Amino acid sequence: MLTDEEKAAMNSRLIAINQECEALNSELKGIKEVRESHFIKKEALRKEIDSLINDIKGTKTNNDEFSKIINDLKSQRDSYNKKVKELIIRIKELRSKRNSLSKSNPISIEGLKRHIEDLEHSIEINAYTYDKEKKISEKIKRLKKTLKENADVAKLDDELRLLSSEIDSTKKTADDLHKKLEETTLNSRAQNSSFMDLAKKISLLKQQQREEFELFKKAKLEYVEKINKLKDKRIESKAMHDKIFADRKEKVIAEKDIQKNELKKKAESVKEKLKNQGTLTKEDILILQAEDQN
Repeated sequence: MLTDEEKAAMNSRLIAINQECEALNSELKGIKEVRESHFIKKEALRKEIDSLINDIKGTKTNNDEFSKIINDLKSQRDSYNKKVKELIIRIKELRSKRNSLSKSNPISIEGLKRHIEDLEHSIEINAYTYDKEKKISEKIKRLKKTLKENADVAKLDDELRLLSSEIDSTKKTADDLHKKLEETTLNSRAQNSSFMDLAKKISLLKQQQREEFELFKKAKLEYVEKINKLKDKRIESKAMHDKIFADRKEKVIAEKDIQKNELKKKAESVKEKLKNQGTLTKEDILILQAEDQN
């Protein structure tokens, strides 16, 4: 059971925890208001930026130098896009061929390889019996045989992977050229003074939007930290309450045991009186009844 000093220390700590929880709840309320304020400002800036972007799209300018660059970029981008289409046709042909080879017996080469690796790994990390390990080894041999029998399919899978990688690389180049084309087009329009004014305003607003978003994220992180801290305080408080409750329960049980022992002694005394044919008092009778109930 807890000592008086321990109980006093726990009660003092519980009071402190309650005060800390109240302070955290107050801080959470304030942080939530700040977070929502930055979010509202960020969204208002986004809408204003979107509106200005729509306005800037209406401004156009013609510049020979930019036009030449834009045409060159378009030509390069289209060339890579064409190559992507040709590669896609090729990969479709290979897939069709691959499907034909495995049509009668569909098989996943990668799945087969992973299965073999998993079985080999299981032998390395598990202490199997000799029979169990033998069965797994035989299964690995059968799977490797199947893999060898489907070498043509595996080769096609390798080609498909290479083609897929080439498509991704070519598409990325085309996308990069497209982005550069967009940037160049934007710079071309920026020659117009009206466009420049709008662009500067948008840039300023975007900076403000980024700042509001960073402040919003900061408040959001702070809110999460405070929530977690509050949870920890509540967990600590519950643990202490549980400990106090358990101590009280233990004390009640101990007191009941003491009372039971005292009742037993009194009952034995009354029984001795009966044995000696002594006269029982009302209290003696109540003691015997109490013992019977226990």
